Amino acid sequence: MTLTKVSYSIINGAAVNFLDYGASTTATAAQNKTALVAALAASNSVYIPAGTYSIDGGINIKDKTVFGEPSTFGATTGSKLILSGSNTNDSLFINGGNISTVWGTGGGCTLRDLYLVGNWNGVGTNPNTVTDISSIGALVKFFGGAYVIMQNCTLYNSFGFGAFFYKLGYSTFQTLHITQCAKNGLSISGDGGANGAPTSTSILACSIGTIRGTDPTTGGSGIYLNYPVGITVNGCVLEDTTNGIYIDGSSSRSLSIVGNHIENYATAGINYAGSGTGLGLFGNYFSSSSPPPILQSNPLFTTYTAWANNSLVPTIEGTLSSNIIQQYSSPAFSAGNFTSNSGTWVVESGDVLTYQYQIINKTMTVNFYIITTTVTGTPTQLQISVPNAKYSFSRTAVPFGYWDNETGTGGVGQLTVLPNSNYIILSKDIASTAWQSSTNKTYVWGQVTFDIQ
Repeated sequence: MTLTKVSYSIINGAAVNFLDYGASTTATAAQNKTALVAALAASNSVYIPAGTYSIDGGINIKDKTVFGEPSTFGATTGSKLILSGSNTNDSLFINGGNISTVWGTGGGCTLRDLYLVGNWNGVGTNPNTVTDISSIGALVKFFGGAYVIMQNCTLYNSFGFGAFFYKLGYSTFQTLHITQCAKNGLSISGDGGANGAPTSTSILACSIGTIRGTDPTTGGSGIYLNYPVGITVNGCVLEDTTNGIYIDGSSSRSLSIVGNHIENYATAGINYAGSGTGLGLFGNYFSSSSPPPILQSNPLFTTYTAWANNSLVPTIEGTLSSNIIQQYSSPAFSAGNFTSNSGTWVVESGDVLTYQYQIINKTMTVNFYIITTTVTGTPTQLQISVPNAKYSFSRTAVPFGYWDNETGTGGVGQLTVLPNSNYIILSKDIASTAWQSSTNKTYVWGQVTFDIQ
């Protein structure tokens, strides 16, 4: 008697095979989409065998699992789905939501061991000019989703985003390889309103690079985070981007960026354009200090913690409206007030003068931010009063500080100590003590670092 093998597809809840519904490596893109839609209707879990399949987009995988055979990037083996068309804003996988879908109602999905290829021909540095996020394509695009799991997937050659999620929560992205995308690699954003912030999501051990967009919101970032809350980026490699990581939105908080390798960035390694609390940068490697590794675009100091980021010295660049760089460390800074002597910098009662300082291992760092309505006379020095400090400049022959102003005229100034006082004096530069005289409103900000006894 001959026994017939029982098909797993008749077992309730088991995965079904994509090929059993008419798909094949020689089928048309429309035929393969029809097959996959039918397989998803038959089961919540669909297996895609190794092979290369052309396929049409717009496939709803809300609350579904789609998995294939593992592959390495560029290999001919593995389960590869190629989105049909050329240079279109189609999306391969969606959840059926739209920009108004409420957080968490869009459902989730599980994608693993898949090689997803977009329809971009790779020509141009910013070919996709669409800025309306509801219209931009992505290999995976979810609105209002939660509990998304993506593991061991490659996302390649997207004319839009590699993966785009709006109002996302409780999700994990692990060991993804995202490359050659015309917009952002992995975009996780929200609107900042009630239940509108992406939250409680981990991005782990991903490799993201060759991201060709140039505008910050919809292009050029390996990872784009908008209004993020409780997001972790850990152990990722981000290279060949405009910004390695771009953080946007006015209420960002509880972000951990740990142990990442960030290199070959055109604007910044981490571009902190938003504001908020609880941003921690620990043990990251940045390939260069120019462009800056950490760029804070908000002119008002928003404290964050930074430790052991391969010892790159924080710098000040650009203009008040777009570029301030800070690197803060625990313990938290204490607040203080500037003291200015008549004849050096004349300060009026309505001016805003603040600084923050900290002491770690007998090294004091002072971050300062000044708004003056009028600078009179010929100011040559900025004097910062630090109470109860004795100074030692033993670590460097010429102690220095960084400064910048609203015209983008910045530099590295020399530090001295006013004898018999608790004043640190920051001169304009090493060779000259003169500041540029200015009238009307003037902004100056920067950082000085020195030893204390």
